[in-house]
Amino acid sequence: MKTVLRTIFVLLLAGVSVNLAAVKTAPVKTGFEFLGQTLDSDYLTMDYNLPYGGMVELRIFTQRGKLVWRNQYINKRGDNRIRLKAEAFSVGSVYTIQLNYKTDVHYLNIERK
Repeated sequence: MKTVLRTIFVLLLAGVSVNLAAVKTAPVKTGFEFLGQTLDSDYLTMDYNLPYGGMVELRIFTQRGKLVWRNQYINKRGDNRIRLKAEAFSVGSVYTIQLNYKTDVHYLNIERK
């Protein structure tokens, strides 16, 4: 993005007309890294790494797409972990977990056996 802005600035200084509506930039990846999850008889544990401290939103959906859990967590830079009690998940059911950090979204499916 800095290179694009620098180029536009140089062109404007040179008197070149720049159509800003035509300038395209690539989507920004935040560096949010999902490290994995485990679901044992006691807890669902999700590990992830953040490049900067910030808000992570967790959403849990049933197999039919019904939102059953939503919470936001303020996390530090680096490795972080969310732990939820496994008893909140029905045995034999499949859930979709959605983790959101800025513009990055990670999905995973879990099944409690």
